[in-house]
Amino acid sequence: MWRIAPKDGQGHVFLYDGENAKGVRGIGANESDSIKRSMHERARIVGYYWPRDFPLPIVKPIIVTDSGVAVGSET
Repeated sequence: MWRIAPKDGQGHVFLYDGENAKGVRGIGANESDSIKRSMHERARIVGYYWPRDFPLPIVKPIIVTDSGVAVGSET
């Protein structure tokens, strides 16, 4: 996710944890000296990455409620 501007080369990394109409939820570290889940605007995401040495899983969005409860995935 970009920090200052989309092409400035600086940003944040988080682990994808779900999404809904409001954005993408991620697990981030070193946020206010803690690990937490936060919603992020889709427009700030630069890309999704997966280790080359592992096969890509079946990719479907994990749908979460505003309170963070997973309610399923899109088919």
